[in-house]
Amino acid sequence: MISNIFRNTVFAVILALAMFSTTFAYEQADIFKIEAPDDELAERTRVTLLHAKGNLAQLLGEQITDTIRVFIAEDRFAFDTAAFGGIPDWGVGVAIPSRNYISVLAPAGKNMNMPFEMVVRHELAHIAVSKRVDGKRIPRFMDEGFAMMFAHQWGFGDDVTIASAQISGSMYELWEIDGVNMLNSAQARIAYAQSYLAVKYIFDVFGKETFQDLLDGFRDGKNRNEVFRQVLGTDFAGFDKMFADHLKSNYHWLMILTNPIVLWIGVVLLFLLGFILIRKRNKDIYKKWEEEEKYESTDFDYEESSPWD
Repeated sequence: MISNIFRNTVFAVILALAMFSTTFAYEQADIFKIEAPDDELAERTRVTLLHAKGNLAQLLGEQITDTIRVFIAEDRFAFDTAAFGGIPDWGVGVAIPSRNYISVLAPAGKNMNMPFEMVVRHELAHIAVSKRVDGKRIPRFMDEGFAMMFAHQWGFGDDVTIASAQISGSMYELWEIDGVNMLNSAQARIAYAQSYLAVKYIFDVFGKETFQDLLDGFRDGKNRNEVFRQVLGTDFAGFDKMFADHLKSNYHWLMILTNPIVLWIGVVLLFLLGFILIRKRNKDIYKKWEEEEKYESTDFDYEESSPWD
């Protein structure tokens, strides 16, 4: 009891220090208490959260009812301080479900490597999933994969990321993704992409009800082998193998070659190569003409002896 009070006090003090000397906009919207550097960012956050809240209820089968505090950090220092540190340098958002708390780095300069609203949705999804399982531990790939899918965090480059990892043998087993915070940005990109595809695979092949059943199993306190065996008829390793086979069948070197980005790069490279070859050919032709003119020109014709001799 005393330790909890102490931790909460420290938490409040650190947040106060992080916001010191900064003017913030405060807004209460439904269950959300929003603190942002300015009114415009507070409004963007409000609209995103309210829309996301309804979508989450449809996907997870339950509504979030707890009050959620959302702090938009003006800079990296405020973000790291509010998140108690420990966030990888590639991280731009954090959710602390036990405190009903979200912090997101404001989209200023090069701080944000993805749309701000996308990050807000991602972090709220973490809170919603945790509430759905009453704070029980679930595989990290389920948590991150669902948050990515909910935030629509998938682009053309992610296909290439998975296909390249498949070819180079850089893929992770799903249990290894539990340690994603220890990975560098390139490794984390692979792990997050795998997580997204694994959860999407569950939704596409088995349906959202199956994903909800998995969450129910974890909420009941079952371990991951029990949960997967009960819901999918195979243990966790069996599902991992099933998913790995799915990736091998759908993500390979051909996907890299047919990816729109790669195709466009190929077109550009071919254009540049053609341009270089044409310039070289033209240069050779001009040089040949110059040589021919040198010997055929009459401007400097003369006889061995002058007619005036």
